[in-house]
Amino acid sequence: MLLEREREEIVRACRKLSAAGLMVGTAGNVSVLAGDLVAVTPSGVDYAELAATDVGVYRLDGHLLVVLDIDRVLDLSPEAAAA
Repeated sequence: MLLEREREEIVRACRKLSAAGLMVGTAGNVSVLAGDLVAVTPSGVDYAELAATDVGVYRLDGHLLVVLDIDRVLDLSPEAAAA
C-alpha cells in the first residue's frame, strides 16, 4: 500500500484524538507529508472507525493518487491522462 506506514500512523493518531475527545465524529483532518506526497484523512468518516485504506494519498499539487494494489497506482491528474 502506498505510504502504508504513514497511513497507519494517521489511523492511530485519529483513534487517540477521538478517544481523548479532541476530535469529534468527522470534524477536522490529520495529514502526513512524505516527500512529494501527502496522506490525508477523508471527509465524512468517523475517525474512531477509520482504516488505513480510507486515507487518501495526494500529490502536492492536489491530485489524488488512487491505489489499485501494492504495485499499481493510478494518477488522476490531467497531466497523467494526457500522457
